[in-house]
Amino acid sequence: ISREGSADANIKNGIANDFSDLFDRYSNLKSILFGSKGAEAVFKNASPALYTAIPHLTAYSPSSAYPKRLSDKIENWRSCIRQLKELNR
Repeated sequence: ISREGSADANIKNGIANDFSDLFDRYSNLKSILFGSKGAEAVFKNASPALYTAIPHLTAYSPSSAYPKRLSDKIENWRSCIRQLKELNR
């Protein structure tokens, strides 16, 4: 695994975490909030069954490379968190 700089796009030969083990160990996890479309894609490819089984949302990327105002990003994250809290009731 290697990466030059901080951009996710620069990751070469990345290895996804074992998400099945994570959800087995922490059975109280009911949903997922992805911090970028890239993170969502990695999860979807690594764990397609979990991807379809677990409610999830993707928030705006916090990266400065993602061209949104900070206030818009904050409101988007808050909205996603509210939606997931409602799903998990």
